[in-house]
This record gives sequence, structure tokens and C-alpha cells, in this order.
Amino acid sequence: MIGETSLLFSITLLAYFIKGLTGFGNTLVMNSLLSFFIENRLITPIDLLLSIPANTYLAWKNRHHINFKVVIPLFLAVIIGNIPGILLLSIGSDHFLKVILGVVLILLAIEMQIHKSGANPRKGGPWLFGVIGVASGFLMGLFGIGALLAAGINRYTENRNEYRGNLCFVFIFDNVFRCIAYGWRSIFNWHIFMLSLMLFPAILLGMGLSAKLDLHLREDHIRKGILALLVVSGVLLIINNVHT
Repeated sequence: MIGETSLLFSITLLAYFIKGLTGFGNTLVMNSLLSFFIENRLITPIDLLLSIPANTYLAWKNRHHINFKVVIPLFLAVIIGNIPGILLLSIGSDHFLKVILGVVLILLAIEMQIHKSGANPRKGGPWLFGVIGVASGFLMGLFGIGALLAAGINRYTENRNEYRGNLCFVFIFDNVFRCIAYGWRSIFNWHIFMLSLMLFPAILLGMGLSAKLDLHLREDHIRKGILALLVVSGVLLIINNVHT
């Protein structure tokens, strides 16, 4: 029991260490590793509860870099997408959809590398903005996976502070909306709250360590980390779901 608790704590610490550096990625680590110890239906709501303080901290830390012309329409689109995703959550996971998401993330990472921010970036029109938001909201509502939003919002930011601030600001609204909806759908239970409380110190430690390391990393290092995380996310989603 002690050994399993230590593993859960270590996995959560790693997830939120990555979250602190890149602004996302916690769900990838939690879904990939916690599933060996916890039922999948518990992981998404646990990660949701842990994400709220983490996203609030990162959004506040980078509050001066938030572009409200970007985040307000984007979080509205995300909420629209949340609704069908949350309604489908209690039915069960769609493994085929996760495979498609994995392919999309890899392609987006390649596109982000080709069209680097600041080098004649292609932001796309309002239609693309809406599609990214609604699709991201659907996937977050169903799986808690925010990597598609992380890839999409890169088009509208110029540096890591702006990137993390905008991304986590949108995540906060998604988190709050999903908390209300999960409660309404009776997805939360006492066991989820107790596990979340037990793992909460791990996010404090992980975020604290990432804040110290972040001071020594250059902008291009963070960008490469984000691209690598998107590719790894895509590959793991494909591998874990293609034969399921």
C-alpha cells in the first residue's frame, strides 16, 4: 500500500513538473501511468481537481501576458465543445477517437516546427479559431486531454509566458465548467476527492521544481519541449488505443 501510494505521488509530481514548464502535459502523464494503479474512470476527475490550482497559479503568474482577444472567444468555443464531450464521458471512452487525436497532435507538432512563431506565422481565420476551440472542448470534456488546445493556441502567442498564460486561462474556465457538469452527472465521488487531496502536495512540489528550472531555460528550449511533448502525446495515444 505504501509502495503504491509513493508511485501515485511520484507520477503526479512528474505530471505537474511538466505542466509547470509547458503549461500542459499533466493529463498525458496521468492517463498513461496512473491507469496501471487506478481505474480509468477515476483518473480524469482526479486530474481535473488537481488542475484547477495549477492552472490558476500559472495564469496568475503570467497574467500580464494574457491576450483577452484570444482567450475570451476561445474559452466560449471550448465550453460549447465541452457539453457533448461530458455527456459522452459516462458512456465510455472512444478509443478510435484517441487514435485520431494522436495523429492530429503529431501533424500539428510538425506544422508548428515548420511555421515557427514570429517567422511569418499562419494564424488562420476565425473558422479555424472556432474549430480548434470546439474540438478541444469536446476532447477535454470526454478525456480531459488539452493537448489539441495547447497545439492550437501556439498560433496566437509569441513567447512562453504569453503561451502559458493564455493556455491556462482558458483551462481554468474549462476546469470550472467541467467540475459543475461532472457534479451534475454524478461523476465525482468521495474516493475521487480523497485521492485528489492525498496527491495535492505532489503538485505543489512538481510546480515548485519546474519554477526553479524555468529560470535557467531559454525560449527555444521550452518550445522544443512543447513540440516533443505533443509528439509523445500523439504516439502514446496511438499505441495505447490502436489495438484496444
